[in-house]
Amino acid sequence: MTIAFLFIFLLCLFGLVASLVLAKPIERLLTERSGISEQSEQIAAARTALVAAQAERTQLERQVSVLDARLSDVERRSQVLKQRLNQMVAPEWDLIFELGIVEPGYEPFEYNVARPNVLANQLGIRPAEDALYAAPRRVHCWARTEQAASALVVGRFPSHDGFVIYPADRPQSNALAIAQAQHKAEHDAAAAHA
Repeated sequence: MTIAFLFIFLLCLFGLVASLVLAKPIERLLTERSGISEQSEQIAAARTALVAAQAERTQLERQVSVLDARLSDVERRSQVLKQRLNQMVAPEWDLIFELGIVEPGYEPFEYNVARPNVLANQLGIRPAEDALYAAPRRVHCWARTEQAASALVVGRFPSHDGFVIYPADRPQSNALAIAQAQHKAEHDAAAAHA
């Protein structure tokens, strides 16, 4: 009986060793015949690609969140700057022309110069200069007498170019109305002679 047990034990041991040694080749043979090996390789490749895609997605989501944070910061700063810009008071500049030379014995005389055709929304030949005189401009003129100052201003701003000159001490609304009427009369007279 001990021999029978020994024989059974050796037979089991041989079967166990044979199954361990032959298991891999048998499994490989079975998978090659049924085509399972190609499918398992494809599944493994798909799993690898899925893991890589998930890692890339996570990285892109991180980049998007960083860029969103930057964008919100830029939008916030832009809003602050726009508010500051809206709160700023635009400086008003008063353009004053100076004519003549400051010398001993010369006095400053002040005039207003306008172009009534610009004020009546009639565009002239020189749009940039017309825009400059759309509102009356002050002229400081240095001369010995008021007549010399007046001649200097009339020489620089001739009436044939549409300029109307009036002293600054005259009220602007009346002077401008008078100047516009004079200019219209000159224009009508020139049109009648043509």
